[in-house]
Amino acid sequence: MRFSRGDYDASNLLIDFTDAVGEAGLTARQRLVLYLIYIRCFSQHEVARMLNITQQGVSDHINAAVVRIASVNRMKEQGVGVA
Repeated sequence: MRFSRGDYDASNLLIDFTDAVGEAGLTARQRLVLYLIYIRCFSQHEVARMLNITQQGVSDHINAAVVRIASVNRMKEQGVGVA
């Protein structure tokens, strides 16, 4: 099987994302919501029903997680250590 440069770039992106998620200090609920939405491919509505919260609550968890992950990535780009 042949791999293209994009395959390696995608792999690196996923590894960086996984590292950033681990370093972002996400809550257990935020990690669970990301897993259910992006790994298990459930809709926000389905996740809301599973977790007995509103769809807006699911969206809020996603947005808060994205903000934390983006902050980690910004700090890395600036060469600032992440605690």
